[in-house]
Amino acid sequence: MSLDRHELIDLVSGAVPPLEFAQRTGRTEDEARALREAFLHGMRAQGSGLRAVRRRPLRALLVGALLVAGVAVAQTLNVFTANTPAVAADVNGNFSLLKTWLEQKVGTVGSNNITTSGALSSGSLSTGALSSGSLTTGAISATNVTATGDVSLGASGKTLNLFGTVAAFGASTALTLGTASTATTDGLVVMLLTGTGGCSGPAQAFGYAGNLSPTQLRGHTSAHAGCGGQDYATAQASFVMPVRKGEQYRVDLAGLGTGTAFFFALGR
Repeated sequence: MSLDRHELIDLVSGAVPPLEFAQRTGRTEDEARALREAFLHGMRAQGSGLRAVRRRPLRALLVGALLVAGVAVAQTLNVFTANTPAVAADVNGNFSLLKTWLEQKVGTVGSNNITTSGALSSGSLSTGALSSGSLTTGAISATNVTATGDVSLGASGKTLNLFGTVAAFGASTALTLGTASTATTDGLVVMLLTGTGGCSGPAQAFGYAGNLSPTQLRGHTSAHAGCGGQDYATAQASFVMPVRKGEQYRVDLAGLGTGTAFFFALGR
């Protein structure tokens, strides 16, 4: 059971009788007397001589002894009253307790690292920049996570599991066939081809990405409207081509047909 520092001081100094102390703290009178004797015995063991006692107010001596002896006291700050002296030990105790609480929240004072073994809970964690070699934790749970910079998830050989509704695609952009573009984000090029040549021949679509000089074929399909009742022809066809951020890409159309191509960005 923890003790309030001031109650213990009152007991040891004689300001509060053992019976009253016992009633206040839920102990027996014998337990209160034993506690007082044990504390006084500890003071004697610390070598507190009579001269030292005479030179310092008794209350200040007891507070200092409490700090040295490490007696279990309640984790509360001392409250000071206007126009009354503040005991240095009480002030120092407040600073010590605040330092302990701070280190429990963010880690060792004097280090620029933030370390906590508890939960980081907030409606929002907002900062101009979060810069660190690494942010390591067993789990992060949040309603929303918003980042304006690069975010890396997972590690080599690890599995990234996504649950619930995943909104991975951003806006789609219609492409001009035969014209090269540069991807500002990872994405997918989707090409829909319709053959219109009939007996004159099929239509073909080619997708290129990466270094376009020389060209690197990454997608292809063909469509044929059919001729003379032939049922093996496919009037429409499509392909999907992945494109990395920073790569150039282009979709070309050949033969007799029409086509429509879109770039779907990964990320909103």
